[in-house]
Amino acid sequence: MSLEDLREKRNQLFEEEEYGQALACSKTILDKYGKEADFQDWLSRGVIQFHLEQYRDAIDSYNRALKMTPNSFQAMSNKAICLLRMSNKAICLLRIKRTNEAFELFRKALRTNPDIGPAWFNLGQYFLEKIEKRYNLDLYCRAVNCFRNAVRIVPAYAKDLVYLNIPNEEPSPVRVEYILELGRTVEKMTADKILTL
Repeated sequence: MSLEDLREKRNQLFEEEEYGQALACSKTILDKYGKEADFQDWLSRGVIQFHLEQYRDAIDSYNRALKMTPNSFQAMSNKAICLLRMSNKAICLLRIKRTNEAFELFRKALRTNPDIGPAWFNLGQYFLEKIEKRYNLDLYCRAVNCFRNAVRIVPAYAKDLVYLNIPNEEPSPVRVEYILELGRTVEKMTADKILTL
């Protein structure tokens, strides 16, 4: 099949919501015609991967597209949506107490792009929730640093409520700005240090 025939087949399979087959077709295009592959080939691959919920792979495809067309709003916004989906999936895992999986997704999202305010905010909540039975200074410092990053990116987070776990007491709602005030002397941590347990 020619490059144009493969592109047409890929697009048709995508329209028919045959995403697995569309991805296989996209792979053939990139393997067989790699040097001739263009921005649209990488963008289409990312969109297909997004529909298959392969967010990390989709981000890689969008990055390749952005190397070809650095100012593409579509590639940038699609990449941002993938990052948010990774963060949202992590939040859902937290809510059903699958905390290790949630942490891994936050880590992947933030290592891919450290400027995702919602991911930092929710990772801060993750660390606060880990402080259950006894006070843990390391987890508290990580939480404070996560909230610092979140507020730096999205200042409105300072007014949001989170639950502060105090040993032997019911978790109490406090504003993030209160936690930041309490933690003003906490040493600043790099993103890499926060994300390494």
